[in-house]
Amino acid sequence: MPVILLIDDNRMLSLVEARYIQRSIADANIVVASNGASTLELARARHPDVTILDTELTEIDALTLHRSLCDIVSPDSILVTSNQPAPAFFELKREGKISELLIRPFPISDLISQVEHILVSHGIEVMPYRSSIPPTPMATPEFDRHLALNQLSGMLGALRAFEAEVEAEGNAPPNIQALMDEYVPRIVNLIQDVAQNIKRSRKNEMRQ
Repeated sequence: MPVILLIDDNRMLSLVEARYIQRSIADANIVVASNGASTLELARARHPDVTILDTELTEIDALTLHRSLCDIVSPDSILVTSNQPAPAFFELKREGKISELLIRPFPISDLISQVEHILVSHGIEVMPYRSSIPPTPMATPEFDRHLALNQLSGMLGALRAFEAEVEAEGNAPPNIQALMDEYVPRIVNLIQDVAQNIKRSRKNEMRQ
């Protein structure tokens, strides 16, 4: 079971990244830390196979924390994420003192690929995650318009709830907020268009 230490004081972002890793790598054990003291304690206790260190920490300088981490974990098992180019960490990359530096916004697939690369380079087999829940059998092959409209309403409600939760946190990174501002309205419009098409198809059939 690979142990992955995720160091980020952005609670929402660390939750999203942890979920994606858990849904990509089987049995991944994600340990989250948000400050220097807890990070070093967890690193000593859990011996992480991969350490993901974000540079935008508020309670401690990321470079200082990196130096302390290198006394506990292998430097080439440290993956650094940042909201902006960090010359000091680029230099550490050239010196082989970190595995990689990812600048946001980056595709979540890049993060997963780098985690897998570190695990494999350290001789740890990476198994893809597979859900233990079998797919729900179809009760009937016929298209149920009422059910489809209810499902679309549920999707719309869940999307709005997620948007409200992020806004309530009030500390979403600018790139995450920008992506939400761009894509949430698009998804809402698509859901509403599909719902209208379903209703329209029903009316057309009734006229025939």
